[in-house]
Amino acid sequence: MEFLSVGLCHNKPKNRCISRLFALDYICTQGDLALIDFIKEIPCEPRVEVVLIDDAFVERKSMECLFQPNAYLGDEVIDCYINLIKAQKHLKCRSGGRVHIENAFQFNFLKRDGDVEIKTEELYPIEDMTQICSAERRVLLYLDHDMVFIPINIRETHWYLAVIHARNMEIQVLDSLATSQDRKNLTDSIKGLQRQIDMISQRKELKDHRWPNLQVASWPLREIDMGYAKQTDSSSCGLFLLNYIEY
Repeated sequence: MEFLSVGLCHNKPKNRCISRLFALDYICTQGDLALIDFIKEIPCEPRVEVVLIDDAFVERKSMECLFQPNAYLGDEVIDCYINLIKAQKHLKCRSGGRVHIENAFQFNFLKRDGDVEIKTEELYPIEDMTQICSAERRVLLYLDHDMVFIPINIRETHWYLAVIHARNMEIQVLDSLATSQDRKNLTDSIKGLQRQIDMISQRKELKDHRWPNLQVASWPLREIDMGYAKQTDSSSCGLFLLNYIEY
């Protein structure tokens, strides 16, 4: 297994005394271009891990989407950039309150738990305390924030952002295609979260949290009009997702 140690930094403007942030195009330096050329020379083979940001790895083959025009961003790339966003302290509080940004990997667990055909005791057998404790940590983490950002991946063809907005008791949808398409992936993940909340609430009293109520599955979906921030091609949804998370 190969690794490339890279000093990574976040190149977006930092929020200090201003109330609005404006996206700026990042211009690659000569050092950046040299690094890109170096990465391109690495064999595009399985299990060749090139980037590690916190707990998110990116294999060389998963980085190929960054070098090809009109390529769809995979979840490894999305999760690594999300970790960069999460490292920015000024992005942890927004106008709607405290924010937790989830990764694409956890979305799969939420969606799995939303399958009504599978019983809770099958998903979380009482003898498997590791899974139960993991679900409890996730539930308590969400309840300690006013908003939870969840990247939604539709069959590896489209990304959009869902925001659990506790203060408004609604689920907001930010979609760069600006279409009210089937939201089954989202509704399943919210049902999965509700199942986890119900399971944990049976084990312990959930109090001193920031949510008005715990019936998140009953909160309405609201499609947000993204105005000019919409994609005009078939592949840039991942970039729009990351910008929605960041701004």
